[in-house]
Amino acid sequence: MRYLIDEVLVVGGEHLDRGFVLDPEAGLVHWTEPILNGETFVFPIQECKYLNGTPVSPEDGELIGEPL
Repeated sequence: MRYLIDEVLVVGGEHLDRGFVLDPEAGLVHWTEPILNGETFVFPIQECKYLNGTPVSPEDGELIGEPL
């Protein structure tokens, strides 16, 4: 199952706008640029953090996400 998590994400020192999709089974985070026809990027979960520095965890989907 995939989950929408509406928080800002930090990947490689870059802040990514809200609204990423967490795929805990695949260990991936999907993020699409918030513009018309924006490009979608896919990152390993272990490369992703929240603004407060907390790493993204596969369990976050069930804890704070909305099922897609």
